[in-house]
Amino acid sequence: MKRKYVLILDTIILILSIIGFYTIINKADIAAEFVNIEGKIVVKKIQNTLLKEKLKEHDQIITINGHSISSIDDIEYICSSYKIGSNVTIQIKRKNRKHTKNILLVSFYSTFYLIINFSTGILYFFLAIIVLLKSTKEEAFVFHWIAICASIITLATWGMHTLLPSGLNKTILILFSTAYVFLPCVFVHFSFIFPKNKWPKFKKLKRIVYGYAIIISIWVMISIVFVTNHISVSWFHQYLLIFDINRWVFAACMFFGVANFFHSYKTALEEAERRKLRWIILGMTIGPLSFVLLWQVPQLLTSYGLIPESIVQLIAAIAPITFAIAIVRHQIMDIDLLFKRSTVYLIVITTVMLLYTGMVVLLVIIIGRVTVKTSMIISAIAAIIIAFLFEPARKFVQQYIDKTFFRVQYNYRIAQQNMLKEINKAVDSNSLAQIVVKQIDTLLNVERISFIVQNFFSNKWQMIVDKNHAAFSSKIMQTLKKLTKKNPYSVFGYESYIEKEGDYKKIKTNNILHSGIMLVIVLKTKDGKPIAYILLGNKKSQLRFSLEDIDLFKFISTHIGLTLEKINLQQKLLLQYEETRRLNELNQLKSNFVSSVSHELQTPLTSIKMFTELLRTKKKLPAHDQKEYLTIIEQESNRLSRLIKNVLDFSKMEQGIKKYQLSKVNLIEIIKTVVKIMKHQLDYYGFKIKIDLSLKKILLMADKDALIEAFTNIIANAIKYSEDEKSIAITSEIEGKYAVINISDRGIGIDKIEQSHIFKRFYRSSNEKIQNIGGAGLGLALVKNIIDGHHGKITINSTLKKGSTFSLYLPMESSNAKTLNS
Repeated sequence: MKRKYVLILDTIILILSIIGFYTIINKADIAAEFVNIEGKIVVKKIQNTLLKEKLKEHDQIITINGHSISSIDDIEYICSSYKIGSNVTIQIKRKNRKHTKNILLVSFYSTFYLIINFSTGILYFFLAIIVLLKSTKEEAFVFHWIAICASIITLATWGMHTLLPSGLNKTILILFSTAYVFLPCVFVHFSFIFPKNKWPKFKKLKRIVYGYAIIISIWVMISIVFVTNHISVSWFHQYLLIFDINRWVFAACMFFGVANFFHSYKTALEEAERRKLRWIILGMTIGPLSFVLLWQVPQLLTSYGLIPESIVQLIAAIAPITFAIAIVRHQIMDIDLLFKRSTVYLIVITTVMLLYTGMVVLLVIIIGRVTVKTSMIISAIAAIIIAFLFEPARKFVQQYIDKTFFRVQYNYRIAQQNMLKEINKAVDSNSLAQIVVKQIDTLLNVERISFIVQNFFSNKWQMIVDKNHAAFSSKIMQTLKKLTKKNPYSVFGYESYIEKEGDYKKIKTNNILHSGIMLVIVLKTKDGKPIAYILLGNKKSQLRFSLEDIDLFKFISTHIGLTLEKINLQQKLLLQYEETRRLNELNQLKSNFVSSVSHELQTPLTSIKMFTELLRTKKKLPAHDQKEYLTIIEQESNRLSRLIKNVLDFSKMEQGIKKYQLSKVNLIEIIKTVVKIMKHQLDYYGFKIKIDLSLKKILLMADKDALIEAFTNIIANAIKYSEDEKSIAITSEIEGKYAVINISDRGIGIDKIEQSHIFKRFYRSSNEKIQNIGGAGLGLALVKNIIDGHHGKITINSTLKKGSTFSLYLPMESSNAKTLNS
């Protein structure tokens, strides 16, 4: 049916319903309450003081205007045939005597009821229109007719049936009765298609349900024709019989629909469906069930509702609102919080009230006689016990409801957005793992969680984030590799810990389960190769992982895997850039080294050549000058030899083929040998040397030649970088298991910023004076390499313009250390 035709029909129905509302405004009644006692209609309560002069409580109503009265509904039917303010003749029986009374009819409904009635009726109608305009689905169309039927029942209920022209009056009453018949049928229909079609064979049932509604409606129409032609209590009873049958059907359909919705909720596969159904369940719990339990069933049994009809209408109005929200905008409020709190506290308070009442009755029975004092004591005792029971009861009920209804405690779409936002903040694999673990744990609150990643450098698998010591071993890693090898799934888990119909790969081996791991998320690269694993334990709530959880894991596994791959690629690019920069720097250093070495080699060679030429050409050269020239040639030769040896040693160290020949040596003798070697050079440059060495032997397992080379390089640097104050001091001392040689000078010194760099190969200080002196930048690098090779250490204490002290620590033999320390 096209929407515009439906809206035209709705408009006609609304006009007729409003006209029907006009009839209920004018509906008349007797200002008294009646009760049926063994088939006799007796006055229960008189509500009007004027009426008390004519009627008494317990009076039996026999006839009204000559029509026999056999039920309370008969009184309502007959009175509704007359206007408010009319006089009717009532025959009553009082103390076995009959009396005739003229009674003034009053309004059947209060002003408050009429306001509530009209407001809720219009509300139902507009909800029907809004849902129809907002959605084109079958569920919206069916709900539209549920709301229209509810609007008709509310606005066009039985009023003054003689007020309007006969045809219009019959039309309105037929409209009301038909809506009453069809409403439960449409409700059942709705329960089978919302939130989705749940039973393919429902079409057959639908024919039966609507066939029943059509037959009952025809029967009702016929009855209404006779009932409204003239006052006919017998035809009214026929109509009432049909109507009462339909009341029971109404109640049965409502209960069936509620049960059907609960079944849909229990079997729902998606959280979006469950969230919609929670709105429906909330509305039904408050609305239709309240109408059936508080009004419909009590009226069938006693002719009166448990609470005023206006209150029932207000409560029932909540149902279509929640239904409309479920269909059109189920996301607008936190239904979980609303449903949970209302359900929990309703159950707990009801239980507590029953317990309180039961305890008071029990204590009264035990104590026996009840006085004011004892009743106060009993109430106080019961109140104290209930106070202690309230919080445990609330927690128990809340936990049960959480497990039954609230399997997912987060909004899937928002969780996706937040997860992506946080993942994009990661700068390396560690920060990414921290973010992911925190996000998952916040959403699901699991007992254990681990993030295992393949190391970018070593390709080894390692656990980088862990909560509650989730087990990880080579055996588990082998199981994970075997499980995920050439497998397209990204989520693996044990069937008993995941909701049915989930899109995941079932784990059959128990190796992982015994380690407390129930679910595995595989993070893969673009080509499908596993790059990391997330291992999850069970939820602390003991609930299964929902289908929405699995969907979230599948979503994040793709994005986290790509993010991790991107991070690794960035690291690779950074490493390549750093390697390129380092190689360029090394090439520059080597170029500088070649230039420096060439200069260093050229200087002694020039001196040797020059003084050799002087000795050769000057035949009458004095003996003193000859000796001096030969000394210079020897010193420059030693300098040249030392430089070449440094280069060769450095080459061996670079290639890893430098080996030290260890033997037992006396450190004091080595220092003395070094001083002898350097004596000519020290004397030539005018250095004063002060030696303060131990008188006892200091025995080491060391390479004698290597140590001589190390000390020689230190003293050579002291000579090279000293200016006016030419002084060198050499001392020895013992520090624990180390023998320490301190070599101090009064040279130009080294800046504190550069002190940590001077032992690096090819390093040259930025100090202008040092740059002018020249050097290859190998001496101190060789010294450190030698000392490290002997398991020692070297330190420096230097101040600019005041000099430097190099301390060389060498481990002693254990027996020697004991002797020296004693």
